[in-house]
Amino acid sequence: KIFVLQDEVIGRIVEALSVRLTEGEKAQIARLPTRNLEAYDFYIRAEQNAYTVDFRPLGEALSLYQKAIKLDPAFADAYSGYARATVDVLGF
Repeated sequence: KIFVLQDEVIGRIVEALSVRLTEGEKAQIARLPTRNLEAYDFYIRAEQNAYTVDFRPLGEALSLYQKAIKLDPAFADAYSGYARATVDVLGF
């Protein structure tokens, strides 16, 4: 249900902004990042920790990304988030 709601919100935003999406953009929006809701929950929580001004939550973000990856080894967005957070931790 969360993904249906998310798609609905995205659709309304696109409509309100009168944006024309390419077929590739439409396909990317329609793509489910994972079918595992627990993995998605860990991912969303990790994203919240990763995108803060304070670097202290990055360790928690890395842990949450790892949990998401463990639950769904094919969850590409979780790997991407883990890589971004690792770069931030290392200071690059």
